[in-house]
Amino acid sequence: MVSVVFDDSNLFFIFTNFTSRSDVGKLSKLAPTLKKLAPTIGRLEFKTDEQMRASNRPSRAWYKTKAWQTLRWNVLVRDLFTCRMCGAVKLSNELCADHIIPHRDSKFLFWDINNLQTLCIDPCHNKIKQKQEQNTPVGVWN
Repeated sequence: MVSVVFDDSNLFFIFTNFTSRSDVGKLSKLAPTLKKLAPTIGRLEFKTDEQMRASNRPSRAWYKTKAWQTLRWNVLVRDLFTCRMCGAVKLSNELCADHIIPHRDSKFLFWDINNLQTLCIDPCHNKIKQKQEQNTPVGVWN
């Protein structure tokens, strides 16, 4: 019988318990398979949620550009620093430029100033708008 055990450092150990001669034959068949797997076995790389989102969505990098910061500011000024959902007037660090139609990595929708609205970060954007977007089906029509 062959047992594979993982420890806290993500290294594995193989323990064998030879109870019969037939087990030795099984182990010799397992050795070539383990050699093929050796390059893929190792320490796992863990990424933060932000790193996973950034790697999967190219538009995440667009939010870090000077062009986005300028566009965001223009939207806040256009809307007079007023949330379109609740009507509250807030400081710029309490507001965000939100996409009315989710862009889903579309450059056209992402950079279109007419597709942007000012929302207060909490609760209108982080709770109400996010809940609405999560309930919107995603498909080829978006």
